[in-house]
Amino acid sequence: WSGGLLFQSKNFGQTWSDIQGFNGAGTFGFTGAPLGAHAGDLIQRGAQLTVSPLSGELFAITESEMISGENFAAYGADGRWEIIRFSGATLNANGTYTLSGFVRGDKGTEWATGLHQFGDLFVLLDDPDNAVVSFATSDIGAEYQYRGITSGLAIDTDTSTAMTYHGVNLECLSPVRAIGSRLANDLTVTWTRRSRFSSSWWTTGVVAPIGETVESYEVDVMDGATVKRTITSTTPTIVYTSAQQIADFGSNQSSVTVNIYQISSVVGRGYPLGATL
Repeated sequence: WSGGLLFQSKNFGQTWSDIQGFNGAGTFGFTGAPLGAHAGDLIQRGAQLTVSPLSGELFAITESEMISGENFAAYGADGRWEIIRFSGATLNANGTYTLSGFVRGDKGTEWATGLHQFGDLFVLLDDPDNAVVSFATSDIGAEYQYRGITSGLAIDTDTSTAMTYHGVNLECLSPVRAIGSRLANDLTVTWTRRSRFSSSWWTTGVVAPIGETVESYEVDVMDGATVKRTITSTTPTIVYTSAQQIADFGSNQSSVTVNIYQISSVVGRGYPLGATL
């Protein structure tokens, strides 16, 4: 393959602009029976995933190499991508690969671990033939048309595919480790934020950079699917007072369910941490 170009049209195919070149075919394919839901907190050693590649090869690495950040892959489909890492890769006689030894829900995608289906896509993100296509924040929410054209061929050798950039890569990761404590029926809720910036917090104790212009949170107090109250904060803690509980529920509550969001100034709420405290 001689390489190709990704073209974009912002006017429903009237004009096209090339936005990214590719020198080689990336490693990607389709998957078999899906992996199940996973909290993403431990290495998943017992599960296996079959990949039928359309292009490229997969290779086994050591678990230490995986932990250090090798063998990244995107697994899923539009709206439910999970980022995984894998250490085991066995080539089968029929040309498929059996993968094993996973880091699940990487880069804050643990919310997608239980959404997989048979035939989901698999894209090896480590492959240097893949490329990140940049978008402006003004493109968020806009549906454009795309065509992948082999170098030297005409624009009409491919049909259009519509895609909308939702700015998911800008959304704050869900917080973790929600803890509740009570004093005279006032409920104090604290949590630990996460960051898209690299951090060694778990080994060094140095807090990760916020990665946002300001630190901001919203906490929804839930009654089933109904939001009873939203409490805002600029620090990873809120107090849900006794008076507020009585106003919302008629009495002080023995347990309270909350959804905690960190806020991006660009795209708003990130992914929630749900907890009953």
